[in-house]
Amino acid sequence: MVTKPKSAAPQQKKSTGMAPKVKNTGKKDNDVIEEKKPIAGISEDTEKVATRRKNVGYQHTRREKLNQLGKHKITARLNDADYEKLGDLIEYMNHPRPKKNEHQLIEKYSELLSYLLIMVHKSRILSPESEQAKELYRLHKVVNDLKYNKAHTNNEIIEIMKNKNEIRPKSVFTDNNMYDWNDNIIELLLDIEKLKIKIHKLDKLDQ
Repeated sequence: MVTKPKSAAPQQKKSTGMAPKVKNTGKKDNDVIEEKKPIAGISEDTEKVATRRKNVGYQHTRREKLNQLGKHKITARLNDADYEKLGDLIEYMNHPRPKKNEHQLIEKYSELLSYLLIMVHKSRILSPESEQAKELYRLHKVVNDLKYNKAHTNNEIIEIMKNKNEIRPKSVFTDNNMYDWNDNIIELLLDIEKLKIKIHKLDKLDQ
């Protein structure tokens, strides 16, 4: 009869007398991890989506309001003195003085610019009706362009008008073609108030 060898009993680990090692997590026993709680049952993702939609809606509404003001955009820079004058004009129009980073400044500036354009148009732009008045106004625009847009002197303008065979303003009244331009004629055509009177006379003669 063959006797099977007895299996060895499992060996027990000897106690070292030291506490088992604990993995260091970098947190103290008293540390509490705070989790962001959703507000009134609304998840964080839902909040973000709602905020994003609100911002998109505001931008869309804002864009529509600005488009109602006009489709053209302009950029301008002012020195301190002119910026103060701009504030004075805005207050004159019963608006509070603009402040830096204030909301709806575009609306204020747009309204002010429109007002100024209307006032300047009324005071300076002429609307001749008769053919003679229109001719006088044409001469004014030619001289005004040479003087202020192209920066010519009066003497240079005189030579240009002569070379172009442009009639002088007196010819508009007499129907006699005269081309002897001089400095006084240039100044007359650049004087808006005097020009208004002459255009008004020509329009009355045509009635």
